[in-house]
Amino acid sequence: MALALAWLAREAIRSQRVARLAIADEAGVQWADFVSLGGRPQWVSVRGRDRHNPILLVVHGGPGVALSPFPERFRLLEARFTVVQWDQPGAGRTLGAAGLRMPEGLNQGQIVDDGIRLAEILGRRFPGRRIVLAGVSAGAVFAVEMVRRRPDLFATYVGIAQPVDVPAQEQEGYSRVLRRAMHLRDESSVRALEAIGPPPYASLGDLLKERPIAERLAPDRAGSVGLRLDVATAPDYDLRDVVAYAMAPGWNWNAEQFLGRDLQGPWMRTVLKPLNSGPPVVLIQGAQDDITPTSLASAWLRRAAVAEKLVCIVPGAGHNAILSAPADIDAVMTHVVSPLAQGIRPHPEALSTCVPP
Repeated sequence: MALALAWLAREAIRSQRVARLAIADEAGVQWADFVSLGGRPQWVSVRGRDRHNPILLVVHGGPGVALSPFPERFRLLEARFTVVQWDQPGAGRTLGAAGLRMPEGLNQGQIVDDGIRLAEILGRRFPGRRIVLAGVSAGAVFAVEMVRRRPDLFATYVGIAQPVDVPAQEQEGYSRVLRRAMHLRDESSVRALEAIGPPPYASLGDLLKERPIAERLAPDRAGSVGLRLDVATAPDYDLRDVVAYAMAPGWNWNAEQFLGRDLQGPWMRTVLKPLNSGPPVVLIQGAQDDITPTSLASAWLRRAAVAEKLVCIVPGAGHNAILSAPADIDAVMTHVVSPLAQGIRPHPEALSTCVPP
């Protein structure tokens, strides 16, 4: 009985979200389906109030943590962009459709290939529309490589919580989290962090002990309960998809595949080379991001040989600014990124939170 009532409540909330999210604008676009990328069906959703707007292709992070259950967090952006969410292999509805089976031999290069194929498809479906590429957290590493390989496809690159040097960010991140725990006088977290010790960690287990502490102490953790409800009632998700997201097999598999049980996997050795050419680059960083510190991202961007480069800070936000601070993200995207994508210099007043690296 309890399960039946829970399911009815879930369906009622889901129906309300579907109604609220409906796009009624005459020039609007609202479409979602599986698209074949690299021979695998992958879930793609397209939403916007004017199909003539630039395209915003979002490359989620994790690896394996899709952003498609959270369309409300991107609603403001739909006024200025056609927002494209892509559930990568091992994530979201793509994982659910695969029967919770991870693709054999999946690697970072294949995700980059799939992202480029999707950008090409979008270019054909929306001819003449400029494409803004937004990489989020781990997805920002894939997105940078997409820009490096095919700079002609993208009008602007936006890195949100941009990783650039994983070994260095783990060192700095640990120190920042430990200082935050001491500042908050959270003695249990201090003891736990000191027991783990600073990076390099001995095993994946140590990293998976540190991350929950970092997330619990983060300034933008407050919305975590709401995010779980968003997943449970995601408009496009069926029960299989919800279970897949909750069990996080994609994250667990990707952690072993990319990080490695002994933390010797390819992700842990990631050090991004500077971009030698390409479109304007805008990095959006939470002011209190302890996982991908702004200092490292700014240093990487300073070495990039691109026409325009800016670092925009979201006050009060941590690593999850994309979900916790949608209004701040929208302000940067509307007043800074949108003009750059059209070859226009942003108005100086729009750059109040943005500085050259």
